[in-house]
Amino acid sequence: MTEKPEKTLSARLADWTTALECEQVPPRAVEMAKLLILDQLGLQLRGAGLPHLQPVRELVGRMKAVPGRRRPPTSWASPGGRRSKP
Repeated sequence: MTEKPEKTLSARLADWTTALECEQVPPRAVEMAKLLILDQLGLQLRGAGLPHLQPVRELVGRMKAVPGRRRPPTSWASPGGRRSKP
């Protein structure tokens, strides 16, 4: 009979996270998580308008992202989303 391989750290962490109930999380940890999420959102909003990010915004706009449609990983690497020849 073969033994089951030991779960990876990421699998064990995923199991622990999905089994975690909100009531098990200390109130201070919940408050800190809320503050950190708000801080991150504020940084993203502030950073989105900075001039050096305009090329990134233009690139994303040219990608014409459509929800639910996946593109090949290399499609962003060249202008117009075309793969460059090797």
